[in-house]
Amino acid sequence: MIRRGYLVQEAYYGASSRDDVHTMQSVSKSVTSLVTGIASDMGSLDPDATVLSILGRHADASPDPRLPRVTLRHLLQMRSGINFHENPYPGSPLETLNNSRGDWVRIALEQPFNAEPGALWQYNSGGVIALGAAVAQAASSQFNVLARERLFTPLGISGQYWIVSGYDATAHTGGGLYLRAIDLARIGYLVLKQGQWNGSQVVSSDWLARSTAPVTAAASRFGGVSVDYGLLWWMAAINPSQSTADVSNRVIIASGNMNQFLFVVPSRDLVVVNTGSSNDSFGVTLDFVVRELIPAVPP
Repeated sequence: MIRRGYLVQEAYYGASSRDDVHTMQSVSKSVTSLVTGIASDMGSLDPDATVLSILGRHADASPDPRLPRVTLRHLLQMRSGINFHENPYPGSPLETLNNSRGDWVRIALEQPFNAEPGALWQYNSGGVIALGAAVAQAASSQFNVLARERLFTPLGISGQYWIVSGYDATAHTGGGLYLRAIDLARIGYLVLKQGQWNGSQVVSSDWLARSTAPVTAAASRFGGVSVDYGLLWWMAAINPSQSTADVSNRVIIASGNMNQFLFVVPSRDLVVVNTGSSNDSFGVTLDFVVRELIPAVPP
C-alpha cells in the first residue's frame, strides 16, 4: 500500500517474497493500455486507426465485412463485436489461443462476430493480443521491448517478462505479463500522478484521463461491487450512488485472474496492490478496499 508517495504497508505470506516475479494475468491488459498510450504519444499510431490498416497481413482472417471496420479503440474498449468468448474456458477461443503454436492474432481475428463494432461490450483477451501486435507493428518494435524501454526502465522496474508466441514473438498482452508486486505499485503510482515519474512525463495525462474514464457503465460486478470499463481499465465508485465520471469518486482498477489487483484512488492519494494464486473469494478484495479501506483513509 502506497499513501502520499510512501510505502506504508508491505506483507507477503507463505513462501512468497518481495523478489517474486508474479503472474499479472489480466492486469497485463491495463499495462498494455499504458504502452498503447505511449505509442500514441510518440505519434506511432492513431487509436482510431483500423486494425487491418496496421495488420494488413491478417485481412483474410475473416470474411465478415465488419472486420475491416474494427479500430484499435474498439479493442481498447472491448467493443470490437468479435465473439471471443472465454467462459467457460474449456473449448473457448482463449484456450485454443493459449495452447496454439501458431498465429495468435489470426486466432483472435478469425472468430465470428455477434455485434457491430462499437455496439456491444464483451470481454475479449484475444482482441488485446491483436492490439499489442498492432502497437508493435506501428512502433516498429517488439511490444515487450517497447514496454521495457518506454515504461518499465523509466520507472526503475527490471526483471519483468512477458509470455511471447514462439510463432512470431507476439507478446501475450491479454494476460502474459510477470512483475513483482512492488513494481506493480510503481505502475499504480504512475497512474496516480497522471503519467509523471521523477519529473518526466512517461505517458501523457491526456491518455490517462481518457483511458481511466468510464466508457461502459456497469460492465461487470466484482463481488458486490458494480464496475465500469474504460480503455482496458476498470472503475468502481467510492460512493455507489454517484458516478465514476467524477474523478473524486473513482477507484481505478486493474484486475486479473487468481486475485491480481491494482487499485488507484486519486482522491486518497492511495495505491493498493494484491497478488494471489487462487480465485477463492475473488470479489472480497474489492469489497474490502471500496467498503472498508477507502472510507478509513482521510482525503
